[in-house]
Amino acid sequence: MRRVRRKKFKIKFKVSPKVLIGLILSCVVLAACIYAAIRIHKSSVFRISEDNINCNIELARGIKHKIINKSLFTINIQQIRRQILKNNPEYKEVSFVKKFPASLEIYIEKREPIAQLSARDFFLLDKEGVVLKEGYGKPFTKFIAIEIDDLRSPFKKGDVIDDARLKDAFDLIARLKKGRILDDFEVKTINATNVQTLYFTIGNVKIVMGEGEWGRKIYVLAKLLKDELKDNFGSVKYIDLRYKKVYVGYKR
Repeated sequence: MRRVRRKKFKIKFKVSPKVLIGLILSCVVLAACIYAAIRIHKSSVFRISEDNINCNIELARGIKHKIINKSLFTINIQQIRRQILKNNPEYKEVSFVKKFPASLEIYIEKREPIAQLSARDFFLLDKEGVVLKEGYGKPFTKFIAIEIDDLRSPFKKGDVIDDARLKDAFDLIARLKKGRILDDFEVKTINATNVQTLYFTIGNVKIVMGEGEWGRKIYVLAKLLKDELKDNFGSVKYIDLRYKKVYVGYKR
């Protein structure tokens, strides 16, 4: 039997000198970049000192320790941002600006209290319903107390109270400001337990608003307080604005 000869294939790679030089140069550049990155990471020139941290609010020591001696190039500002917001729920936003060679500017936006919730204790709230301070036994001055009689759970700093009635109360506060009622009268409480009988108090006078048409009702109230009740508001017990006809009740 005849042997079948197997053909041998030889694969020849030919690399042109230009391609070879290009590959070598690429490796040299890559190595130089890696070396430069390591040198930058280790260089003290870009390391942030405590004196080079500028913030509009005093930072906690634990946060500062996460920044001091870190390189401006490699510092994880998103991780620091999350930590600040987690530790301080009264802060709304944190922004950073890197300034070379080794400075870090931090701006913290605080949540602004808009009212207080009266629920056994008193809790300062911002417009998103975030609890800004732990419960306090006495009411905070200069803030309207919102009463929702069946909202009695204990709340912690940072909790978000998601209740539609609370949002109604915030909306009413904004409308009272717009209608300039708060310029001339001190609103002490808003009771939003039932939106159909929602009311607020000026001194001992109960102003029943009910649900909807608050813009019209506040306009009617402002006119009533300015004209008809200007001189005898002290004798009023309640004003009911839920209907087209306004009902005024007087003290006996």
